[in-house]
Amino acid sequence: MKIQKINTDRLVHLAQHLFGNELHTEPHTIVDKPKLIRYEDGSFQYIEPFFRYVVQELLYIFPDEWHVTAEGEPAWKKDKEQRFETSLTAFFGISEAAVLHMIMPGRQNLERFGGKILNNNSTHFDIAINIIEFVTKLEMESIVSANAIFLN
Repeated sequence: MKIQKINTDRLVHLAQHLFGNELHTEPHTIVDKPKLIRYEDGSFQYIEPFFRYVVQELLYIFPDEWHVTAEGEPAWKKDKEQRFETSLTAFFGISEAAVLHMIMPGRQNLERFGGKILNNNSTHFDIAINIIEFVTKLEMESIVSANAIFLN
């Protein structure tokens, strides 16, 4: 799916919801270990633990745009693939690396996206802070590049 323009309004709305502490899904720490699932056809899928409740909150924050698929996964209604991974990148207009930065422990790229390292015990407040710092960093980079003067 093609990445669209980054939707900072949606990101800020998510962060504000996480700060509000009125979550519909129970916040949790991560106790799962990474899993390697092998299928009969010889293919496999590697699944790393992430803060699934943050994705599930999108059903409540954006009820007209998100739904639960037949497989029980949250997805953006406009996502042709109907997978939460592709839905997140398309809905927010961000890269997969940015999604991982926001919801997967240990996958933070502080230099590129700002924020702090998340661990298995990070809270929804930590995730919200990383989202706000990501948006702030984007806005600062936009201001700097728009006003850049190149001297030779």
